[in-house]
Amino acid sequence: MREELVPDTVADCMIGMFERFTFKWLIPGKKDESILAKEMTEILLYGILAYPKEQE
Repeated sequence: MREELVPDTVADCMIGMFERFTFKWLIPGKKDESILAKEMTEILLYGILAYPKEQE
C-alpha cells in the first residue's frame, strides 16, 4: 500500500466496494462470484486509471 494512504480510509473504501458489488451484482445473480472476484481484484491491485500493469 502507498505510504501516503491512511489504512482506515483504505479499509472503509474496500468494505464499501465489497458491499456495493455484493448488493448490486452478486445477490441479484447478475454476475457470477468468480467474475466479480476477478473484477474486484483487478481494481484493488491495479486501480481504476488506465496505467499499464508493467508500470507498477
